[in-house]
Amino acid sequence: MAVALASQLREGTKAAHTMAENTGFVSCFLKGVVDRSSYRILVAAIRKVLFGFFTRRQRGSSTEDAVV
Repeated sequence: MAVALASQLREGTKAAHTMAENTGFVSCFLKGVVDRSSYRILVAAIRKVLFGFFTRRQRGSSTEDAVV
């Protein structure tokens, strides 16, 4: 099941990843050339998602959390 989910995620997000990789910010980010201000904005934007993810990982996975 994990392989099928990974394949579905990869296929389902392929277009979005391609578009993101072609933006100026992500292009520079992947090259390791990002100014601190832009990086702070990125981290602030994804902080809540990352916090939730890591909190659930620390508690351990349950069947309910497996889809998250």
